[in-house]
Amino acid sequence: KIITQDKYKLWVEGSIILEEKSILLISDNKINDDILANTIKEIQINNKASKVNEYNAYKIDNNINMSHLIDILSGVDIITKNIDDSTYATYIPVLNYHFFYDGTSEVCNESICLDTKNFEEQLKYLNDNGYKTLTMSEYVDWYNGKIELPKKSVLLTIDDGAFGTDTHLPRLLNKYQANATLFLITAWWPKEKYVSPYLEIESHGYDVHITGTCGNKKLLCLNHAEKVADLTKSVEILNTKKAFCYPFYAYDNDSMKAIEEVGFEVAFAGGGYSSSRKSARYAIPRYPIYKSITLGEFISMID
Repeated sequence: KIITQDKYKLWVEGSIILEEKSILLISDNKINDDILANTIKEIQINNKASKVNEYNAYKIDNNINMSHLIDILSGVDIITKNIDDSTYATYIPVLNYHFFYDGTSEVCNESICLDTKNFEEQLKYLNDNGYKTLTMSEYVDWYNGKIELPKKSVLLTIDDGAFGTDTHLPRLLNKYQANATLFLITAWWPKEKYVSPYLEIESHGYDVHITGTCGNKKLLCLNHAEKVADLTKSVEILNTKKAFCYPFYAYDNDSMKAIEEVGFEVAFAGGGYSSSRKSARYAIPRYPIYKSITLGEFISMID
């Protein structure tokens, strides 16, 4: 219910009780009350709606989208800070791992294998240098502009669920208390194999991680209904649709439409550069991590 400024003042003074869904709409040049003027004066914009005090005052500009507006009307906190590029992240590197092996006793000849010695070296560097390893929820909230994150933030993702993902990966994540997200092929392995309080599991599709006739990628071969069915089955198994990643980094417009229709919040591809809030929602870039990576190259990626 839209209320008047007079009713707002009486409510602030405690003289009246307003209905739960009351809202006051004003413009900067039509404020006729000291209480309102002082409230609006405290508001910081930073390209989004900003909660400034106990009365849930916000300022709306052209940067506010429908998602922000719904959050405002629902009473969700929209975090406000003076954005300082030296403190808060404007870009976040998303790293993409696949397989992990112990080079002292195991062999993995694929280029996307990573020796546990090198992976631990990377995790130790992140830990020792104050990096925040993000949960997927933190990353998505940042992408949507709901929160700010430290400049030293990184999102670790692992594709598939194969070689060493259920053994070496959880052990090292636990040791360094590092958060990561596994994009699991749900037709191939059960989610119960992967046990760590620091490991989230999101969708890599149900059974689209195989070659096909359309550019050698099955996802691109399916019609729209088949894509939606596969993605939906994966969601039902995992009970989450926060994020998806494309098998072989391959996607097209119809795949993105299917992902949106199923309700995924974001989707990840390849690319080899850092993500930002301007990255395409359903084609967020990641850095592929290869066996040959040096620590210096790793540091360059996350910096």
